Amino acid sequence: MRPELEWETVELSQICTYRHERIEVGKLTTSNYISTANMLPEKGGIRAADGLPKAKTASKFYPGDVLVSNIRPYFKKIWLATREGGCSNDVLVMQARDGTHAPYLYYLLSSDAFFAYMTATAKGTKMPRGDKDAIMGYMAKKPPLDVQCAFADTLACLDRKIAVNDRVCRNLEEQAQLIFKRWFVDFAPFRSCGFVQSELGLIPKGWQIVSILDMVVSTFAGDWGKAEPEGNFIQKVGCIRGTDLPDVQQGSKGKIPVRYIQTRNLLGKRLQADNLVVEISGGSPVQSTGRIARISRHLLNRFDADLICTNFCSALAVKSPYSIFLYHFWLYLYGQGRMFGYENGTTGIKNFDLQRFLKNTLIALPPRGIVEEFNELMEALEAKVYSLASESEVLANLRDTILPPLISGALDLPRD
Repeated sequence: MRPELEWETVELSQICTYRHERIEVGKLTTSNYISTANMLPEKGGIRAADGLPKAKTASKFYPGDVLVSNIRPYFKKIWLATREGGCSNDVLVMQARDGTHAPYLYYLLSSDAFFAYMTATAKGTKMPRGDKDAIMGYMAKKPPLDVQCAFADTLACLDRKIAVNDRVCRNLEEQAQLIFKRWFVDFAPFRSCGFVQSELGLIPKGWQIVSILDMVVSTFAGDWGKAEPEGNFIQKVGCIRGTDLPDVQQGSKGKIPVRYIQTRNLLGKRLQADNLVVEISGGSPVQSTGRIARISRHLLNRFDADLICTNFCSALAVKSPYSIFLYHFWLYLYGQGRMFGYENGTTGIKNFDLQRFLKNTLIALPPRGIVEEFNELMEALEAKVYSLASESEVLANLRDTILPPLISGALDLPRD
């Protein structure tokens, strides 16, 4: 008899329960407040919080609780809490019952089957929310505790390696920004060359003051097309959205969707190596539009179709050899909050005034040889980032492949 035939199939309510404890928002900080927006879409962590809410109280959570976003478009955001804190009312806090291993509960709720059920039973039209009663009626396997631990340990091993790779990639990105600032903001390596006065203050001799627009050959719009081939929409492409830009920055192709556009539109919208993609619509009160990613040959080589960007983004073709230099300058300005000053609209979706930003933003442009030397350093770091990100994607695919049969009982693991 196969071991899974002995496993119980039970309602989720027999595996976990909702935690209903409240905490005063005033007792929280931005580092331990979790909202649907600041939970990572990928499994296994959170990013810096977007600020505390105006509400007086939040839902309390503890280490080992599983937090699940309960509102579209943030379905499938999930985190196994590693700290104590509070979260918004649109985040479900689930506590494992006795006899349930918390990491097993996390992986059970990470499965596509659970999120498909959650989506199918959601209530509402404009911003559907998961039905809490229906969610607890989800039917799932409950293997013995030792089996739960074995399954969770196997999957967690893959996640730990992915997390290590992510930390190394972030460290490399921070190194790149530090090098940029040292060279092109502090001018540390060029102090012996002498300085001259300019519109931006003192700059090294031989450097020029130009606008970003002077470095750009052209800008071009994106497209969204259709989800499936339809009529003249038959050209398969990968379409980079604003939400994909952080993944691309970190060397990953993330969840870039496949779309179908008209073949005639591809010529003017196809992304090439060294293009820059800028988010021009979106943002939030604490996150400006203007996020950016650079299209590298490493990224292009990982797709079996051409790449474009969505029509909520714009692409820049940059004069050679300034793409990498401009990309890091842009990241520096974004980190300084400069893009907030170029946004239009106060409610709903914000728009980034790209042309005004390109025209008005000045930069001290070094001689070509210095830029090429900087490019060599950045390309070496970039190659390491893409290598680690590629490995992480293989591991994530393996995890996501074995998760469904493990959770359903179709795949067993050897145990002592």
